[in-house]
Amino acid sequence: MTSSMTTNRNEALRQRAQVDRLLGDMAELLAEIVDAEADAWWHTPTVPTDAIAGRISELCSRLRVLFTLEKVDESLDELLATQPGLRGEFEKLCGQRCQLLGLLEEIDELADPAARAATRWSDVETRFRCFQQQLSHHPRRHGSLGQSWTLSRFATGYA
Repeated sequence: MTSSMTTNRNEALRQRAQVDRLLGDMAELLAEIVDAEADAWWHTPTVPTDAIAGRISELCSRLRVLFTLEKVDESLDELLATQPGLRGEFEKLCGQRCQLLGLLEEIDELADPAARAATRWSDVETRFRCFQQQLSHHPRRHGSLGQSWTLSRFATGYA
C-alpha cells in the first residue's frame, strides 16, 4: 500500500508541475495577446491565437488527471477514517475541483474561435487570472488536509 501511495503522490507531483507550467505559459501568452489587441490600431504584428483553445484543453485534461489522483489518495481516506470531522473540508475540496474545472471550461468556450467575434481577449485573460487565483488556493487546502493526516499519525504513534 505504501508503494502505491508513493507512486500516486509522485504522479500527482508530476501532474501538478505540468499544470503549473501550462498555467504560466497560458498567463504569459494571454498577456501578450491582450497587449497586441490593445496595440492593434498601431498595426503591430499580432500574436498567434490559434493554439489557445488547444492549450486550454490540455490544461483541462491535466487538471482532471491531477484531481483524480488527489481524489484517490489513500492517505486522505485514512485521515477521514480517523478524523471524520474533516469530511466537510474534504467535501469542500471536491466541490472546488468541480468549480475550477467549470471555470476552465467557460474560458475554453470564450477562447473558441467560433465565439471569438463576441469576446475580447482581455475578457478571456481576466477570467483566466481569476481561475488561476482560485486554483492557487486548492493545493493549500489539499495540503492542509494532508498536514492534518500527518499530525494525526504522529499523535497516535504511527509516524
